[in-house]
Amino acid sequence: MLRRSFNARVWGRMQTFMRDNELILPGDRVLVAFSAGPDSVCLAHFLSHLAQKRGFTVALCHVNHGLRDNAAIDERFARAFAREQGLEISVRKAAVKAYAKKEKLSIEHAARNLRYKLLAETAKKFNCNKIATGHHLDDNAETVLLNLLRGTSPQGLAGIPLRRGLKNSRAELV
Repeated sequence: MLRRSFNARVWGRMQTFMRDNELILPGDRVLVAFSAGPDSVCLAHFLSHLAQKRGFTVALCHVNHGLRDNAAIDERFARAFAREQGLEISVRKAAVKAYAKKEKLSIEHAARNLRYKLLAETAKKFNCNKIATGHHLDDNAETVLLNLLRGTSPQGLAGIPLRRGLKNSRAELV
């Protein structure tokens, strides 16, 4: 009973936030950046259940960076989750180490660049106009701190924006 009450409160807040900020509208085609971690699983589960009620569609994109020992496990989980939810999925591979070396980037920066590139390509393939990414408060705090360390404008102090354009894509990140 307590778990059901907690879930109802969390999902209710997510629905209110999404509605109040007009993040996903009827007719949208939404690509979920699906890492197989708790944030993206929660987001994909939430959106896949809400899609029928709100008149939008959902697809998943899992990027296997090949950096972690359990990358293959995450990929299998992503495929199984998509199958269970009845969602389209694109699983992409990213040669992060080679790209980082070639571009003289940190592994994290290279992985992020490749991930967003692959998300943009997949959004185009699935004809999605929105790309949803799951974040929690720690992610937002980390973004603010990193922006401060790099030197930022006042906009960078706001953390992760609610929506933004994506380079080489017509899809909007939400």
